[in-house]
This record gives sequence, structure tokens and C-alpha cells, in this order.
Amino acid sequence: MWSVVLLTVVLSFEYAATTKTNTRNGPSVRRNTSLPSIFDYIVLGGGIGGSVVANRLSASSQYTVLLLEAGTNVEDELSVSIPRNWMSNIPSSLSRNDLMGPNEPVVTYDISKRRLSSGKTLGGTSTINTQMYVRGNSLDYDIWAKQVGADWNYQNLLPYFKRVETSPRYAKNPTYHGSTGPLRLSPGGYEPPEDMLIVQACQALNMTFVEDWNGAQQIISPFGSVGFHEFTILNGTRQTAFGAYIRPVLNRNNLWVQDSSLVSKVNFDVSKRRAISVDWYDLETREAHTTSAKKEIIVSLGSLRSPQLLLLSGIGNTIELNKLGIPVIQDLPGVGENLQDHVITTGLWNVDSSSPFPMPPGSIINQAAWDLFNYNRTGILASSSSRTNVFIRTKFQPVNDSRPDIQVIIRTPNGNSLWALAYLLQPNSRGRVTLASRDPTDAPIVQMNYFSDPASHDVNTLMEGIRRVNQIFSTVPMHNSGFHSFSNLSDDIEFKNYLYGNKSSTANSNSGDHFTGTCKMGIDSIAVVDPRLRVRGIVGLRVIDASIMPFITSGNTQAPVYMIGEKGAQMILDDNNSTGTSAASSLHRSYNFSIVIIFYLVFYISTLIKQH
Repeated sequence: MWSVVLLTVVLSFEYAATTKTNTRNGPSVRRNTSLPSIFDYIVLGGGIGGSVVANRLSASSQYTVLLLEAGTNVEDELSVSIPRNWMSNIPSSLSRNDLMGPNEPVVTYDISKRRLSSGKTLGGTSTINTQMYVRGNSLDYDIWAKQVGADWNYQNLLPYFKRVETSPRYAKNPTYHGSTGPLRLSPGGYEPPEDMLIVQACQALNMTFVEDWNGAQQIISPFGSVGFHEFTILNGTRQTAFGAYIRPVLNRNNLWVQDSSLVSKVNFDVSKRRAISVDWYDLETREAHTTSAKKEIIVSLGSLRSPQLLLLSGIGNTIELNKLGIPVIQDLPGVGENLQDHVITTGLWNVDSSSPFPMPPGSIINQAAWDLFNYNRTGILASSSSRTNVFIRTKFQPVNDSRPDIQVIIRTPNGNSLWALAYLLQPNSRGRVTLASRDPTDAPIVQMNYFSDPASHDVNTLMEGIRRVNQIFSTVPMHNSGFHSFSNLSDDIEFKNYLYGNKSSTANSNSGDHFTGTCKMGIDSIAVVDPRLRVRGIVGLRVIDASIMPFITSGNTQAPVYMIGEKGAQMILDDNNSTGTSAASSLHRSYNFSIVIIFYLVFYISTLIKQH
């Protein structure tokens, strides 16, 4: 009770201290009736993982499900639905815009480079990301399985990947793709033929064109592969987790979606080591609530906010919790540790001025582009801007590791320059997430620790990746006349200064916004959840989002999180299939019992009347 009162005071002050609160841009998803105080399942976070879980748990009327999300419904906003708008959405109010700490050990960032983007809407990061759909490499999951068991190897996860999607690639490759999933995939709405120049350049270096790297093999040649992305875009419109999994089922009587709802704490029956309820604050009505869960509470707040909530709730490193005066429920020192990300850098190359690339038709966002988009939802606005992707194996990748260690996004060649963005796929550096205070409105402290691995694997691999891109651009089709971003690409010292920055210039590297690993799945000393995604030592509490990954995957991370949501939901249903009773069935039995009592009373009274 007192925690709810305290939360009301804290958050009311926060509301009064700032004129900003959630702005409702789209139609409300709330019901007009009062919210029940108890549900079978409470899902915290309406991003990718939470949307999938809430859909699957509510598919049967057997269970009642509450989905709590701090953001609002923005599904039909043009800023969201138009695929090309992702670049303006990343720094917008649709993102949490958390900041990494100012004292990174290696890199020097200004405020713009410190920004860490993750979605704060129904749909989460799927409303602001680049819409690239990459499962990663099958070996990623086989490596997971070595730590957590065969349930998590690629062959056993493939059915869940297929369950997610309706893919046009199903017709050619039904073994690896789905045709009935909620999420609709496509090649996007803009396929300039000039992108084939990049394919030809890669093939000149014995890199194989892979038509479907979400299929049997992500990479075939020992040098790497090139191909075109599959996107979460359909008919020129972004496909979000909310639009695919939640909006179509909002009419389910047993599913309640409560947006503008800031979760502050999970409560426990300490004697039973069981999660029993959630404290949350309604950002619209400015009221504090406590809602109970009869079966389970599922945390799906992402790799920065899921560990924050566990720590606020008393689950984490005992020493750190004691410093903030948070009562310890479970000592799990791994909460917030093991933070991984794909650090990125960009490069710019000049093109021979005597033979610039022609501007591809329709590549400029002008009135003609808008007319085309409004007419048939195609063209540059219906795309993510870059569809060509290259996976590279550098000389630093072990011979017995068949995965790529660099991913490169290359823009369509045009004009007098070439541009590429490189991701480091398997970083050795590890960051961490800790609490700034006991106040749930304070963002967590995020330390990324980019390039901090003692053996310098990360910086050496990323430098080699850009040098390999230079080789690609030096082939005949690409007209490369020299690297432009700094003077000497072969100089390690100059290259590191470019990546690290210094007191006079900010680093030319930054987050790929692919945060994973902070509630690591496993059985080792820093594991937070077990292989069934249950928080260790606690009953009725799971984490289902990117934070459970033991190791980050080899590519954009949204596809793996959809899969984790599907598998996690199935685990919950399997584990609860034959145990206990649901809140829905309890209410039903209570209702039937009440009818019996009323019937008996009516019969008894009528008998008395007849006797008199």
C-alpha cells in the first residue's frame, strides 16, 4: 500500500515538474469499462516480445491477459507507417532516447552519439527501426544451445521463426519460411537496378550472391556473401509488432491493453518466492495502480529497461541494491551485465569525377516521389533507403567459425560518392546497465564499453571490415577514386582516432541500437533466466525479449526477438497447461456458484411464502 502511495507522490511530482507527458497521436486502445484487479498473465512492455506473448497467451479464452505499455498507439501516424521515415523517428519522441554514460573508457562521444534508441510506443522498436529482417546465422543458435540445451539450437527454433511470418520466399523455400504468420514480409517497395553494381563488385572478389540468407545458409563463400534485404514492409507500409500481433485481436474479451502505463515495480510473496503483482502508474489519469497476476508476470521491456525493472524490484546484485536501499528479493549478480551491441561506423569514398554514377530514377524525395507513393505505395518512400547487404568474414574470424563477423549496408551508387555502414557482429566487449536511483522515471545508467576488450579484437575486426569494403569499391564497377573519410585508410593509428574520437572531435562510431544480453539465459553464475526464460529463484516471473540472448546474433536483431516471443509464449502455455486454474475460469466458477446460491435462495423464499 505504502509503495503505491509513494509512487503516486513521486510520479505526480515528475508530471508537475515537466509539461510533457504522453501525447495520444492515435486512437485509444483502452476499454471503456473499469480494469479488473487480477489477471492470469500480466505482460510488461508492448514491444516485439511483449506483443507476441500477449497475442499467443490470449488466443484461448481460457486465460485473461493484461498488456501494459508506457507509450501510446501511433500505428497510423505517417511518421511511422511510411517506411523511409525511420531516419526521423530514431531521435523523436517515439524513442526512449536513453543516453550512454559520459565516461566511456575508449570512445569520446558528443550528446548525439551517446543517444541510444529504443521504441516507446505500442510496437516498441518495430515502430522506429530500419525494418530489416535478418534471422542471423544458424550457428548463433547452435552456440546458444551448447550453453542452455538443444531446445535452443537452430533446427528446434526454425518452427518459431516460421510461425512469425508470411513471407513471399515461402513459395520457393517452404522448408525455411512461413506463409500464415501475423508478420508480413516483402523486398520493400524500391528495387533500383543500380544495386546490381554492388553485387557484381562483390562477385569479382569471389563473394557469393545469396538470394535468401534467412534460408539454408547466410554465407556460402569463405570470403562473404551479398544479397538484398527482406523487410517488415507490406504494400509500402511499415509492419509493426502492434499492427501484426495486437491490433487485429483487440476485440478479444480476455485481452486488455493499457497504454500510457509506466511500470515501476514487481511485488512478491517473499515466503513463496513468487511474483504476485505489479505497481504501475497511469500517465493519462495520473493514478497509481497495483494489479495482481494469478499465474505469471512477463517482463518484455527490452535490454535496457528489463534489467532496470528487475533491479527496482529487488532482483540483482545484492551489494548494488543495498547501496540504494532496495530490499533484496533474489541475489542475481548478472542482472544488467553482459550488455552487447553491434557497434557501427561509416565510410565515404570518392568516385572518379570523369564517370560519376547516374542518379537512379525515383531516388530523390520530391513531389514526384510523393505522387508515386500516394498512387501505389511504391518508390523511395516505400523503402528503408538501402536494400543491399554484405556479410564479410575477415581474417580475424576463426577458421572453425563459419559465421560472418562484419555486416555492411551499402547505399545505391549515385553521383560522386559511395557510402557504406559496417556493423561489428560478434563483439568481445561487454557493457552493463545499472540504476541511477530508486526513481522509476530516471533512465538507467548505460555503459557500453565499446572497443574495451583487452585483445583489441573489436577494433581490429571493424577496421578490417571497412578495408574489405574498400576492396569491393576498388573493383571496376564502382569507379572508386579514393577513401574520403580520413587521409590514410591503412594507418591503424589514424583509423583508431577516427573510431575513438578525442578531446577535439567526437568518435566516428556509435551504437547500432541492437541491445542484447542483460538478462542472460543460461545456467552459469551471471545467468538471470533459465532455459525456459524463468527468472532464477523466483516463481511466476519470466523475461522474454532481446535481453535473454547469451550472445548477440549475426545481423539485425528484430527477427530473433519475434522468434523469442513465439518460443517464450509456447513455453508458458506448455508449463501451465496442466497446473492450476486461470483467473478467467475462477471468475466463471464464481459466477456459476453465485447463480446456484441465488437459485437456492429464490427456491427457499418461495417455499416459505407457500408455507405461510
